[in-house]
Amino acid sequence: MKRELAALMALLGILLMSAAYFGWIRLARNPLDASGRGNLNGNEAAPPAPDAAPTRIRPLAVMIDNHPDARPQSGVTKADAVWEALVEGGLTRDMLIFRGAEAEEIGPVRSSRPYFQVWASESDAVYAHVGGSDEALKDLKIGKFGLDDVDEFKDGKAFWRDRTRSAPHNAYTSTGRLRDLIKANGWSAETEAADVSSRAALSAIGTPAGSIRLTYMRGGAEASFRWNASTRSYDLLRDGRPARDRDGTVISPRTLVVLEENVIPIDDPHAKGLIGVATVGSGNATVFRDGTAVVGGWKKKSPSDRTRVFDQDGRQIPFADGQVWYSVIGANRGGTVKFEP
Repeated sequence: MKRELAALMALLGILLMSAAYFGWIRLARNPLDASGRGNLNGNEAAPPAPDAAPTRIRPLAVMIDNHPDARPQSGVTKADAVWEALVEGGLTRDMLIFRGAEAEEIGPVRSSRPYFQVWASESDAVYAHVGGSDEALKDLKIGKFGLDDVDEFKDGKAFWRDRTRSAPHNAYTSTGRLRDLIKANGWSAETEAADVSSRAALSAIGTPAGSIRLTYMRGGAEASFRWNASTRSYDLLRDGRPARDRDGTVISPRTLVVLEENVIPIDDPHAKGLIGVATVGSGNATVFRDGTAVVGGWKKKSPSDRTRVFDQDGRQIPFADGQVWYSVIGANRGGTVKFEP
């Protein structure tokens, strides 16, 4: 009996030592430094497992103002993705994508531009805006990109005006109102255009990136982001301070994707200085996540094709779980991306 007990205790000791050893090996392979970054070979603690089946809820794409007079904005922190790109005057405009997220207030809603429609079509989104450039409205009218169109000028019930703010920075909508309109119009509430972006640990070698500064075009809009180790996200900075949504929540995406795309001319019959963006093709890209930067490139074969980003070895770069922020800078207009540890 004593021999059997001794043998059992010895076996238990071996099992415990093995578990401790292999647990230490796993920890050593996936350390986080003092700043909360993943290690420089790109590994990190595994993110939450994705849902077994991707959501088929029809995404909503909403154009919102980014003019200083329009801030604070509403709904930015609740969006699944944000696209920020140049418009006329060297300013930028945002497009919020809501796939599964909900927001009671989104805005201020502003006008459409053709290239934002291209990005909205990638996910078969219902597209909400207030008016648009001549070319943008023409494209929507002929269904160039296959979007279901929600414009305040014809779909007023989906919007409201905030009388405490001055026009044109006072138009708002909500995911609830937009989904009610989808139902009323008999549009599909589901889509087969699943999110194809990869959500996993990094496989590429990353460079420490705690501070990021973007210039969208020479002499134009700029943006800064700072790594926040406690939230494992990048705080958007304005005047050196974290930018906040109208409800006070800090705007802090988990992944920042900087795409370098050329600025091109578009129809501008009223000489407003309108610009376009060459959304199809390829170019340089930098992905920031987990306090590191991965330099590579982007590719998009057609307007309906997804914009994908790859590392320098041709592997698709996975994003962190949570909000993705796409910043599209003017590659041929002096747009720059700079970062430091």
